[in-house]
Amino acid sequence: MSELILQDVQVRYAQKIIIPQFNLNLDAGMIGCLLGPSGCGKTTLLRAIAGFEAISAGSIHLAQQIISSPDVHMPTEQRSIGMVFQDYALFPHLNIAANISFGIRHLNTTMRQKRVKTLLALVNLSGYEKRYPHELSGGQQQRIALARALAPRPRLLLLDEPFGSQDVALREALAVEVRDILKHEGTTAILVTHDQQEAFAMADRIAVIHEGMLQQYDSASHLYHQPSNTWVAQFIGQGVLVPAQLNQANNLQTAWGELPLRSAKTFTTQSLQILIRPEAIQLTEHGSFQAKIVKKTFRGADVLYSLRLADQSELLASSAEAQFLLDQEVRFSINTEQLIVFEKD
Repeated sequence: MSELILQDVQVRYAQKIIIPQFNLNLDAGMIGCLLGPSGCGKTTLLRAIAGFEAISAGSIHLAQQIISSPDVHMPTEQRSIGMVFQDYALFPHLNIAANISFGIRHLNTTMRQKRVKTLLALVNLSGYEKRYPHELSGGQQQRIALARALAPRPRLLLLDEPFGSQDVALREALAVEVRDILKHEGTTAILVTHDQQEAFAMADRIAVIHEGMLQQYDSASHLYHQPSNTWVAQFIGQGVLVPAQLNQANNLQTAWGELPLRSAKTFTTQSLQILIRPEAIQLTEHGSFQAKIVKKTFRGADVLYSLRLADQSELLASSAEAQFLLDQEVRFSINTEQLIVFEKD
C-alpha cells in the first residue's frame, strides 16, 4: 500500500511555477529518490513534503491522510516526518545520547535510554553516548544524525543531500550503510541527490526530474537500460546519442555505417536516434568500423576511450585493455543488442 502519494502537485513562487504537475507513489518501507541536476525542483518537492512549502494545486497524502493541499497545510511538526540534512545539524553542546533522544523527550528515562542504545548499535556506534559531535568524524556524525531522525519512529524520513559533505570514496559506502539501517527499521524514506551513484546504491525507486517535471520513475536498472526518453538516456550513465535513418532494409543508417535494428518498438518516423553506451563498443582488429583514439581516461578497472569517426563525431568505448594510444587508428564493433533507439526529438 502506498505510504506517500503526491497527486498533481504544483508549487509556485509568486507567479513562477517551479513544479507544474507532479505525481509519485511510494509504498511503505520503500526508499525513493528525487534525482536531477541542480535547479530541477527536487529540493522544492522535498520541502513541500516536509511542510516547509505550501502547494498551489494537487495534494500530498501520508498514511492515507492529506497533509498538504491548497486548502490543507498540516504543520511540519505534526506530520510524523524525520529529516537528515547535509550539514548534520547536530547540537554541539549536547552529547550523543542527548542528541539522539532530543525528539523522544516525552518518553520516560528507561525507554529513552533503551531506544538510544538500540540506535547506537544499529549505526555501529555503541558506547558513544557520552561523546560530543566535535569528537566524531564526518561519517560518524552523519550516522548520529540518522539515529536522531529515526528515534521517534517517523512514518517518513527525508534525506536532503545527506552525503554531499563527504568525500567521493565514502559517499557510496555510506549510502549502502544507510540503506541497510533504513531497511532494518522498516522506514519509508525519500532521498534527494544529484549523484547517480548514491541514488543507485540506496533507492528502490528513482524519480528523474528535469525542469520540475517527472521524466521517469523506475528502478536503477530500468533507468539505465530502458530510459523513457533521450533526456533520461543522456542524464543516466554515459553514452552518446547518434542520429540515424531507418532505411529500406529496416536497418539503422548512420553517417559512418549501417547497424541492424534489433528493437521491438514500432516507429512512426524514419528519423531516429541511437544511444550507444561505452560497454556496447568492442575495440577489435576485426571490427566493422574505424576510428581514431582522441582521449583516454584510466578508471582503475577499465579505460574510457573517446573515438573520433570519419564524420568527426565521437563515441565512447570502455575496455580493460590499456595498450591503445592517443591518435592510434583502431577498429571497433558494436553489440547491437545493447543499443537503445528513440524517435528523433
